[in-house]
Amino acid sequence: MFVTAFLKKVQNLVSFGRFNKKGVHTFVNNYKRVGKNSAS
Repeated sequence: MFVTAFLKKVQNLVSFGRFNKKGVHTFVNNYKRVGKNSAS
């Protein structure tokens, strides 16, 4: 359930990012930060 909602959110951000590259950049940075936090 959670994964599906997350993927849907990612899809929305990606399609939105086509019009807003800065948004994608911010999302990528947030994603990397989350990845580091969950990895440690």
